[in-house]
Amino acid sequence: MNENYAEKAYAAYRKISVNPFTKVTTTHLNVLYNILCRIRRDKAYRKALDEFPTDEGERLEVLIEKYFDGYNALHGVDIRETLTEFTDPDFAEGGFFILDTFRKAEDGTLVPHSPAEFRQGETAHVQATLYSAFSREPLRVPRLSAISLNDDAVSNTAEAEDCCAISFTVTLSRPGSVKFKVIPRDANGKNIPGLEIAYGGVIFSKDEILPTHKPPADLEEFWNGEIDRMLRVIPTDETVDAYTGSVIYGFDMASKNRHRIIPVDKDYLQKLRDNRQMAPKDSVLETHYIWDVNLKAPGPNPTTAYISVPRNAEDKSVPIHIIFDGYGVRCPSPCAYKDEIAVHCSHHGYELGHEDSSYYQILREEICTNYGRGNGKINAGYADIHDCYMTYLLLRDLQVIRYCVDPMYSSELTLLHDKWNGKIIISGSSMGGYQTVCIGALTALLKKKTPPFEVIRLSPSVPAFCNIAGPLDNRVPTYLTTYEEGMDYYDAALLAHLIDAPLCIPRIGLGDETCPPTGILAMYNSIPATVSKSVHFLQNSSHGYIPDTDVQRWYKY
Repeated sequence: MNENYAEKAYAAYRKISVNPFTKVTTTHLNVLYNILCRIRRDKAYRKALDEFPTDEGERLEVLIEKYFDGYNALHGVDIRETLTEFTDPDFAEGGFFILDTFRKAEDGTLVPHSPAEFRQGETAHVQATLYSAFSREPLRVPRLSAISLNDDAVSNTAEAEDCCAISFTVTLSRPGSVKFKVIPRDANGKNIPGLEIAYGGVIFSKDEILPTHKPPADLEEFWNGEIDRMLRVIPTDETVDAYTGSVIYGFDMASKNRHRIIPVDKDYLQKLRDNRQMAPKDSVLETHYIWDVNLKAPGPNPTTAYISVPRNAEDKSVPIHIIFDGYGVRCPSPCAYKDEIAVHCSHHGYELGHEDSSYYQILREEICTNYGRGNGKINAGYADIHDCYMTYLLLRDLQVIRYCVDPMYSSELTLLHDKWNGKIIISGSSMGGYQTVCIGALTALLKKKTPPFEVIRLSPSVPAFCNIAGPLDNRVPTYLTTYEEGMDYYDAALLAHLIDAPLCIPRIGLGDETCPPTGILAMYNSIPATVSKSVHFLQNSSHGYIPDTDVQRWYKY
C-alpha cells in the first residue's frame, strides 16, 4: 500500500479537525466518513493507516471516531447516519445544491428575495440548482424531486427530468414556515449516491409567529418553587439522601448523588484516551486547572461537569462559559479556553470519563433513549412535574451555576474567583440550545436568590423543544417530541418571556426536520422587546447538514 494514502488521509483529518463543530461542513464530514468506510472495506488501506504515526499518538481511525463523537454530542444526532459512502477511491465526490428564492414583481419578472422575508399569503418561487462538487458547473441528472410540507399541513411534490435545476412554488396562509427537500434521482427513481440532498425552507411573516399555547398561569410560581427546592440542596454536601421518586436511573447514581471533585491530571487525560473519549493534549495542564466535578442535586442524579480555569488570565477578566451538549448521552470533553472559565456540563448527571460502549451507550439505548419526549416511554412523561426527568435536568444545570457563582462553595476551584469577572455566557446546540434558552430564562429567577452575576450572552443554536404543542395546530412536526399535558412548563417558547439577557441564535436551518424553524421563531418572538436579540437563518441546512462554506446562504436579522 502506498504510504501516500495514509499521509493524505491524515493531512485531511488535521485540516478538518481544526474546525469547531459549529463550523464544520457536510463536505468535511463526508471526507472523514469515507476514510472510515475505506478502512473497513480495504484491509491494505487499514494496515497503512494503522501503521501511520500520528502526532496525537493514536490511530487515525480512533481520532476520526472521536471527532464524530464530539460533533454528535454538540448537535444531538449521529451525523454518520446521514452521510454517504462515495465511489471515489480516496475522498468524497458528488454534487451540491444552491437554493434561490424569488418573489414576482408587478411586471411579472422574478426578483431575488430573502427566504425569511415573505409575508403570509405571498407565493415564494424556489429554484434548486445542482452543481458538480469538482467543476462547480451545473450537473445534469435523470430526475430531480422536490417535496414540501408547510404549517398549513399541506404537502406538495414537483418533478423535473433530465435537468440540473428544478423550480416550484410554496405559500402559506398564516405566519409560519415551509420546509422542503430536493432529491437527485436516477432513471429508476432511486437516490443517486454521492449527490447531496437539498434541505431548504421559506419563512412567512416571521415576526408574527407565536407559540400555540400561552404560558401556564403558575409557570413562574412553579419554577420559583423548584429553584427554592434546589437551593435547599447544598452542592458540596458529601452525604447521600435516599431518592424515592419515579424517575428511572442507572449505575446506582442515587448513591453517588453527593459532592466529589477530582483534579484532572495527565493520568486522568490518558484514562479518557484509553476510554476513547475526547481529551486535550497534556500541555493544557500547564495553562489551565481542570476538574471533574460532582455536585449534589435534587433528584436521583448529581450534577456532573468539567470545569477549567485559565491560570494566566488577568484577575477579574474572564467570564464563565456554560456549555451544554445535544440530545443523547455522551461524555462531555474537558474544555480549556484562553479567555473563559469553561463549564462543560453533562445534563444527565452521570459520571464522566467512562468507556462509551460499556456505559454511555447503555444509557442511550435504555434509560435515556426517550427522555422528555412525551411518547409514553421511559423517562419521557410529565405526569408529575415535581418528580420529572426534565425538572431534574434543568435543576442540575442551575445547580452548577449556583455553585460557580458562590465562593462559599466553589472556592475549592483554584483561582476561579480571582479570575472571574462576574459575567456568564451560556451556549449549546439542539438540546443544548434548549437548555441555553431555558437556563437563560430561569437564571432571571435564580440570580435574585444567589450572590450577584450577570448573563451577558445566550447562544442557542437550532434549539430543541420549542413550541412543543405546535403540531396540535398543524405546524410542521418533529419526530423528537409528542405533546402531552405538563410539557408547557418546559417548553422553551413558553419560558422565553423570562429572558433578560442578550440572545443570538447562531443558526436556524431553514430545512431543519428536527427543530422546525416555526417553533424556534415562536420562542424568539416571545423574548421581551427590551432584550437585545438576533437570529441567523441558513438556507439549505437541516439539523445536522451544513453546506460547504463557499456556498452557504446566510440571512441575518
